[in-house]
Amino acid sequence: MSDLRRIILRLVHALWPAGGESDLTREIAAHLAILEDECRRRGMTPEEARLAARRAFGGVDQAKESQRDARSFRWLSDARQDVQYASRMLWRAPGFTIAAVLTLALGIGANTAIFTVVHAVMLRPLPFAEPHRLVGIVQQHKSFGVDIVTWPDYVEWRDTAKSFASLAGAWNRVYNLTGIEEPERLPGAAVTPNLFATLGAVPQLGSTFSLDGSTDSHTVILSDRLWKRRFGASMDVVGRTIALNGTRHTVIGVMAPGFAWPEAVELWVPFVHEPGMNAGYHLLQVTGRLTPGTTLAEARAELTAIAAAAAVARPATNKDWGVQLASLLDYTVGPASRPLLILAGAAACVFLIACANVAGLLMSRALTRRREISMRTALGASRSRILRQLVTESFVLAALGGLCGLALADLTMSSLLSLATLPRASGITLDASMFLIALAASGAAGLLFGLLPAIATSRTSVSTAVRTRDAVPVAWLRAALLVVQIAASVVLLAGAGLLLRSFYKLQTVDTGLNIDRVLTARFFLPRASYPVERCVSLYQQMIERMEKLPDVAAAAAVSVFPFSGASANVVFTIEGRPPEAPGNVLTANFSAATPGYFRAMNIPLVAGRGFEGADHAKAPFVAVINQAMADRYFPGQNPIGQFVQILGVLPNLRQRALHLPPEPEIYTPHAQFPTGGMFLVVRTKHDAPARIAPDVRAAVRSLDSDVPIASVRTGPELVYETTSTRRQSLVLLSVFAALALMLSVIGVYAVLSFTVSQQTSEIGIRMALGAAPSDVLGMMLKKGLLPVVIGLLGGMGIALASTRVLSQMLFDVRPSDPLTLSAVGLLLLAAASLAVVLPARRATHVDPLLALRCE
Repeated sequence: MSDLRRIILRLVHALWPAGGESDLTREIAAHLAILEDECRRRGMTPEEARLAARRAFGGVDQAKESQRDARSFRWLSDARQDVQYASRMLWRAPGFTIAAVLTLALGIGANTAIFTVVHAVMLRPLPFAEPHRLVGIVQQHKSFGVDIVTWPDYVEWRDTAKSFASLAGAWNRVYNLTGIEEPERLPGAAVTPNLFATLGAVPQLGSTFSLDGSTDSHTVILSDRLWKRRFGASMDVVGRTIALNGTRHTVIGVMAPGFAWPEAVELWVPFVHEPGMNAGYHLLQVTGRLTPGTTLAEARAELTAIAAAAAVARPATNKDWGVQLASLLDYTVGPASRPLLILAGAAACVFLIACANVAGLLMSRALTRRREISMRTALGASRSRILRQLVTESFVLAALGGLCGLALADLTMSSLLSLATLPRASGITLDASMFLIALAASGAAGLLFGLLPAIATSRTSVSTAVRTRDAVPVAWLRAALLVVQIAASVVLLAGAGLLLRSFYKLQTVDTGLNIDRVLTARFFLPRASYPVERCVSLYQQMIERMEKLPDVAAAAAVSVFPFSGASANVVFTIEGRPPEAPGNVLTANFSAATPGYFRAMNIPLVAGRGFEGADHAKAPFVAVINQAMADRYFPGQNPIGQFVQILGVLPNLRQRALHLPPEPEIYTPHAQFPTGGMFLVVRTKHDAPARIAPDVRAAVRSLDSDVPIASVRTGPELVYETTSTRRQSLVLLSVFAALALMLSVIGVYAVLSFTVSQQTSEIGIRMALGAAPSDVLGMMLKKGLLPVVIGLLGGMGIALASTRVLSQMLFDVRPSDPLTLSAVGLLLLAAASLAVVLPARRATHVDPLLALRCE
């Protein structure tokens, strides 16, 4: 107990020395008083007794130091003193401190914000039991690419694969929730009963579906978010009946907060197999849990063998189809991982530039403190003590920069997340773990930018205190730091330039569409409550009601609207032609449209005519195709009158995405191929289609108040949303590149300004000996631009190798595009030259007499 008491007292004295210091002073004064009394008893005068007592006691300061070591932890006390001294020194140099802290705040803030997103999306484990055993499975065609899984293939894998403890599937669907205040369109999924057991997820209320399949198909499980938002977190929601797509469903459970698989789903219903779900119908997202001890590679090999056997047994549907397996985390994150990793690398470059910049500032400041350091050395301070003091100043700077960076990250996080939709976005937040990461980044920054300047400065001796020029190692180190900044800036500017040029080319693509004045409203009419006749009739009534609005020029409906993200594909045959080889099928994008759609979209026909009212359900089947389909399937022929009965040919349009070329397309009359999911298309007479959105909503409500509108978007908004991921990468990388350029230019300016101030005497001597101002200007420009040119050349080499990671994000631009790289080089050289000119010109105005007098 006495040892613990001693440790506590030493901690108290180390952290709060004021009280212990006063006690120590009184104790030493008492000892001196006793010694003086004894000396006076020996017959000494008071003054002689005082001097004799001090000689007998020894050095007071040495005694205090010895007692401090015994009463506290010396290292802790020294650290406290170092922090106090560092704070005073930084307070006395506000310009330097503000510049260094802001520079670090930019670097640490950018990295904290990006790493928060990367951690939440890519690194944080999935909220399931033993997530390392969960995998996601997709099918891959040799020619068509990756697709989700068919029901027959899923069943075969589930029943034969031994590598999985269980396999589960989910069919993403959307549901109209009605009968509860305002109707709403909700993302949901029809899932196999074992989904929740496979993921190891348990509900917070009620139960999940029975594994034996005995659960009623008209049951539903709610997400925690939906339960709180629409049902007020009512504890008696289990057993309640709600209407989904016009069919009554009983709520049997509520999942725990944070559970959402597939991503963003808000409710789950039991999967019911339908006869049309054959081997050509890809509908299931499949996840599986590996058996204990089974690796991902072993499971992949087993499913690959099953897929190969299925291709031989069922060539008509499975030829050239294989499988891909990934961890469920990678499956969930998907294509978002590459842009995030690129942005993380860009943020790391900004961090490196910020550290190099502050290291240069510290190096320059260290030269102004040579007299202080040499004086401390002369008074007995060891090199290690000075080194520790200088590193402490770096850590204090880093801590201040880290706190400001954390505040900056918190302020910019919402703007960062608004740029694009990311998977697992609900878990992105600056929490305690991110605070610790920012703290660690600050510590790393302090060590990174503070150690080398501290080592160089601690070598200062008394003999160097009177020098006015840099020591060669210090000057070389500052130049090397500047080279690092320039090289990193080149890499970021090159990446931003490539994305900018690619984005510009993407924005200038001619889609063949004129949708600036178009407003769309998306609907889903469930077949249970809207049979075919009612469905067709309701959409026709909507169109008629829209055309009566005063600001509407035309109205129609289509099942797949351009750039909406919706898609449908049809497999067909052409009568009179020999059948295709097994596995080779004729496909095209499919849309059902009402008469007047091509007119409402201002799409001219290349040949033939569009749909008319006579193309009803009882009339012969007809279609309109685009030029790409005519060229592929009817080369050198007139397609009019062929196939089902081709009425007309449209020009090629880019409809899925700006970067994708036109594909074969088939349009059929909605009356002949009725679908519940349609886009109401309204062309306005003015350039502000969003203004009529309230009128459109009111008109639909007047026809049927139970029909929820899934979304209302203008044509330009849909095009804008298709480029959101590219725009996010472009904006963020451009911001990082701009920060890098700014910090590098500041670094160039600071280095040359300090060089001029340190070499004032040399410049004065040169000018006194006859050097012209132009000679001095050239010398200074050479000193300033030499590291810039070296960094520029090195950065170009690194950029040529590193920008290849952007190849999948570029459109019609090569990663080694010479025009972009040249523009980046010229921009950086011009900015650096501007930063160099001002201090270089100042050097030409040095007064030789004044400089020599100062010397």
